[in-house]
Amino acid sequence: MVYYTIRYIEDKLTFPKGVFGCTKPNLRLIDEKVDMILNKEYEDVDCSRQDKRRFCMDPAIKKDMSRSDKVRKEKAEVKKETYAFIAKYNDPGRTTIENLMEFRKHGKSISESTYKRWKREYKGGHMVF
Repeated sequence: MVYYTIRYIEDKLTFPKGVFGCTKPNLRLIDEKVDMILNKEYEDVDCSRQDKRRFCMDPAIKKDMSRSDKVRKEKAEVKKETYAFIAKYNDPGRTTIENLMEFRKHGKSISESTYKRWKREYKGGHMVF
């Protein structure tokens, strides 16, 4: 609950370039949100929402990154996760289609082109540099 509150407030904050503190409108917004939270009853809080984001970056690192740099870094992480998943459930004795069905059985849909790319890049399951 507290995590979502902090994330919500952080998303609403805006810091003009060169300003190192909260602006007055932001301080007022924070006060309003905190008051709203303090006045809620426990039963009124919906905790069913889950954070669907897959990655969280350190603000100190991402402040100097452009949007394309952030997207590139996220896509690289997704590729690592996907390749690790394929390496875990891949069986060289099965056909491509059988392996793809096995991946789906384990909860992840991998395309045939991604699987073939993985096979080219990881000869026999080992990364080729």
